[in-house]
Amino acid sequence: MEEVTKQLSKRFPLLARLQVQDSETLYPIRIPSYLLILHSVMRSVSNTPLCFVFPRHSDQAVRLATVLHGMAQFAQSFPKLATEYAQTEFKKDEKIRINPSHHVFKFGGLSDESPGKIWIHSLSLPAGRMHFPVAEILRLERTDRTLPKGRLTTKLRNLPPDPLDLLLDTKTYGNKGLFRNEVVLLDTVEGFSEFTRGIKVQTVDAMPGMPSLNALLPFGEIIQPGNSGSSRFKKWDDLNPVGEPCARYPFMSLFEEGNRVTRPW
Repeated sequence: MEEVTKQLSKRFPLLARLQVQDSETLYPIRIPSYLLILHSVMRSVSNTPLCFVFPRHSDQAVRLATVLHGMAQFAQSFPKLATEYAQTEFKKDEKIRINPSHHVFKFGGLSDESPGKIWIHSLSLPAGRMHFPVAEILRLERTDRTLPKGRLTTKLRNLPPDPLDLLLDTKTYGNKGLFRNEVVLLDTVEGFSEFTRGIKVQTVDAMPGMPSLNALLPFGEIIQPGNSGSSRFKKWDDLNPVGEPCARYPFMSLFEEGNRVTRPW
């Protein structure tokens, strides 16, 4: 088993350097080797159905395997996702938040005076505007939020990296609009929600101030459709209209109708 763990650690260096901590433990622990095995199987391309049998009361292990797989998949896909997002066409006067500080401005379009720059406008002072580099387009994210309001004096440079970027070695700047659906989990909403609030993922060199999973990643759930034919897919953070979970399959999904869990496929 030790040799298998070594081989899996070499194959998946990202997961090998991560640790997990729950609200009841003082120190984070290494990801168990069986979760690396699960991730390896989930990554394999096969048309053969697979079934993992867990002992009772192993919900946390299944949830953790699901989340870690989604994080690893996102890290691997990030270069392609970032390239696609860089081609986003923002509309003039739509609200955007600038990550990682999350200050909200209005998009003002390309600057004619300064190539390679765009204008961003203050919400509190519509006539006030300032330049922002096009090269940092990944920091811009459409939003329905209005707070915190960005001002002309707001510091947008030399900010600390986003916690997710420290974990995955990416440059999302905290932009959740980059995420795409990766994993569908059959689980109760209450149980999974409690799990995301109580679990933190750390690196081997634990970093202070790392948020819980619910503040680190975008999650969603399936709900009963309304009479108007509205979508059954609901984001936990519905003030960010871009990125997924969205109207296909949620990135990390929860399925529950009444008191029984249902299979959507």
